[in-house]
Amino acid sequence: MRRIRAMIFLAVVTTLALAVIYGTNWIVPKRFEGLGLLLSELLLGLVCMWFIFVTNSYSNRYLGLPRLHWKSLIGPAVGLFVFWNDFGSFHFYGHGLRDGIWSVILLLAIGFGEEFLSRGFIFGYFRRYGVWWATIVSSVSFGLMHITNYGKMQGAMTTSIQVVMATGFGAIMVGAMLLSGSIWIPILIHAFQDSTIYFSKTRDLLPSLDRGSWWNLWPNYSMAAIYFLIGIAMVYLSGAWREDQRQHGFVMRKLIKWANFLGLVEDDSVSTDLNN
Repeated sequence: MRRIRAMIFLAVVTTLALAVIYGTNWIVPKRFEGLGLLLSELLLGLVCMWFIFVTNSYSNRYLGLPRLHWKSLIGPAVGLFVFWNDFGSFHFYGHGLRDGIWSVILLLAIGFGEEFLSRGFIFGYFRRYGVWWATIVSSVSFGLMHITNYGKMQGAMTTSIQVVMATGFGAIMVGAMLLSGSIWIPILIHAFQDSTIYFSKTRDLLPSLDRGSWWNLWPNYSMAAIYFLIGIAMVYLSGAWREDQRQHGFVMRKLIKWANFLGLVEDDSVSTDLNN
């Protein structure tokens, strides 16, 4: 029953978040469209940050700067891999200095708003049910937010790819946050991932996928699943699951034993006898 209430709460929060974004964009005149996006994302991020402070959310511990540790480099490295895999070579086209600075500000605002909603507020709220549950819910909800791109010069096929890819990318961002100990690393990675919106024409090719067959999209769906598994591996490597108060299941106990045996993690609560 608690989880049902939690899912209802998630749906309400997501609806309100989208209402903030689209409501602010609707209020701001069309000629100031970029300003509307900036204000909506900043407002969304600040509201989520306020909730994190007021509720003393689990995500409160990730508001500081990243810790100096080699694990903090894993998130940016995986982010670069995802960017290269998704877009290949970066077909950069230049802006004037003023437009370039404005584009960077918008990208950082998008990362700020969406990460504080997904990896900050939603992940922190569902962390009480365990890190795996929080990772899945925050990643799936992040992916579903991209359904709103449907109809914006793209069809259902392209939108479905964005949804599943964003879900996998969301799991990677959770791993990056847990490994670095800071939400600011996912914000920067997110901004860089979206940089093709303003600095490259690579994304202009995406709507062409709507002219093909659904069967031709299986490589994209498979890659999204790989992204999600990479994110799960990053969460596991962070060791955050050791803070869960619940008893580990059979599969998790086996994984922990093998990780202990290989020297990847240390967990004294689980026997290292691989035959058990």
